[in-house]
Amino acid sequence: MGRKRLGDSYLLCMLGFLGPAGIHRFYLGKPVSGLFYLFTYGFFGLGTIIDLFKMPRMVEEANRRLYIERALDDDEYDRYRNYPPRRLGEYDSSPRSSVSSDAPKRPEAKSLEHLIFILAQENKGVLTAAQLALESGIPADQAQHNLELMVAKQYAREGMRHNGLKVFVFEEFLSDSVRAQLKF
Repeated sequence: MGRKRLGDSYLLCMLGFLGPAGIHRFYLGKPVSGLFYLFTYGFFGLGTIIDLFKMPRMVEEANRRLYIERALDDDEYDRYRNYPPRRLGEYDSSPRSSVSSDAPKRPEAKSLEHLIFILAQENKGVLTAAQLALESGIPADQAQHNLELMVAKQYAREGMRHNGLKVFVFEEFLSDSVRAQLKF
């Protein structure tokens, strides 16, 4: 699937006034509300009118979801598949031993929060609890809790991968090209 365009979304939304309402919601990756609009004629036309005003934000959100899915699909498996399992225990900020010596050295993290920022930057702004647990040596539930604290502190926001995996997005670490493409 490609990047969603605002003009296409408006066109599909306008079709709702001629008959099949809600097609724009299917296009933007919201099939449940699309079905609801389809069966209620765009929530009796009111929902379709409201969507005309909300369309830029809806398109932006759809493109953000696509970016997060692509970022994880392309990099997550390749980056972590060769790492040996690590036992639970002390926090460890040193680079993994399986990383080649030619790879740039990761700066030593001064705290777990610092390591979270380093990992978010290395992963193009997208981080999972499993990635943090793997890199830090802390239990997965503790990693999840620490990432949720980062959301509470407004350093990150929560997202969802297409397969249901919860991710944490650190927008300041997204590349400029992605920012321009997604109109952040």
